[in-house]
Amino acid sequence: MKPLSSIVLISIFLSASLTAAAQGSIETVLQSVGQNNKTILAQRDYEAARKIESKTGLNPENPFVEYDRLPGRPEGAGVQQEFSVTQQLDFPTAYARKRRVARQITSQSETDSRVVRQDILADAKKVCVQIIYHNKRQVELAKRAQRAQRLVDDIAQKLKLSAATALDLNKAALQKLDAENQLRLNGSLLRQQLQKLAELNGGNPVQLPDTVYPELPELASLPVLDSLIEAADPGLLSLKQQIQIDQARLALSRSLTLPKFQVGYHYQSILGQRYQGFHFGLSLPLWGQANTVKLGQANQLSSASRLSAERGQHYSWIVQLYELYQVQKQGLDQYRISLEGLETIPLLDTALKLSQITAIEYVLETTYLYAASDTLAELERDLQLTATDLYKYQLN
Repeated sequence: MKPLSSIVLISIFLSASLTAAAQGSIETVLQSVGQNNKTILAQRDYEAARKIESKTGLNPENPFVEYDRLPGRPEGAGVQQEFSVTQQLDFPTAYARKRRVARQITSQSETDSRVVRQDILADAKKVCVQIIYHNKRQVELAKRAQRAQRLVDDIAQKLKLSAATALDLNKAALQKLDAENQLRLNGSLLRQQLQKLAELNGGNPVQLPDTVYPELPELASLPVLDSLIEAADPGLLSLKQQIQIDQARLALSRSLTLPKFQVGYHYQSILGQRYQGFHFGLSLPLWGQANTVKLGQANQLSSASRLSAERGQHYSWIVQLYELYQVQKQGLDQYRISLEGLETIPLLDTALKLSQITAIEYVLETTYLYAASDTLAELERDLQLTATDLYKYQLN
């Protein structure tokens, strides 16, 4: 196993070189996930099956053919033969309305696939944000571990010259141990997120060495953003399409309660006589389609209620995300301003070198700066995660 100091150097080098090369980006990753994700592919197959299903039953029923051969008794009475071909037809308006239902189901199946795809891509983008967070943290923690090692070595030399105390060395050693543990833990968390992203990518590993988050768009006003999201939200669109499907099915059910027709040809031969002609029949719509219209009206009312409820929940969700985004953005900006006024690590290094501060003071000050830096990194990550939810409607 390599010494941890070597791992630190390798982490810094690889992170810096990968970032410079910029071999991966969130856009590229999302494109790959959209092509390889197994749930998206399964939904695509389901969409194709649903489209085929919607096209079944659009044509008239199969024609019915009958043939009877009835030898007479006693012998010599002759043979009676009958042959008929009949075709049953719904009321003419039913076929156009069946095709209308099929078209709308096809459109809804495409929208449902967009819902699944958008949810998967949003999950993948959140994982990408986490990976970028851990990439940045890996670089920072590697620097801290390297800095802590130098401090331990420096204090150890001073201890030999009686210019430092064992307490100084212990404090520095504890900081070094903490930095190394955090580095190992962050590396493990990074690998877990990469594994999760590979799973979303259909089991194919993905490289995302970025340490810079994507630039966030300018936040529009709440009414404007809500209208944009509602117009592009496939979930709401699917519910609207369901209402249209229910309306079309209601019209179809009314057509199916109208009389059905039978037309055909009938041939009969008996005792050397032949009879042939056209066959025509008409069904009486008494009870075969009972309550189908009422069922269609109930389904339409149910879909309208679901859409109304979903719109209310949708707006509440947008308001919560919008407020959270503003609070996180304000907190992040304030934290950045505050950190600019704090003493930086180079100043502390100089002060320690000139013996203006003790080693213990140095450890305490750097620990404080590290904690503030960690909080800033978490605020950046959390803002990106909230933005992913808020701008989910842009993912296609």
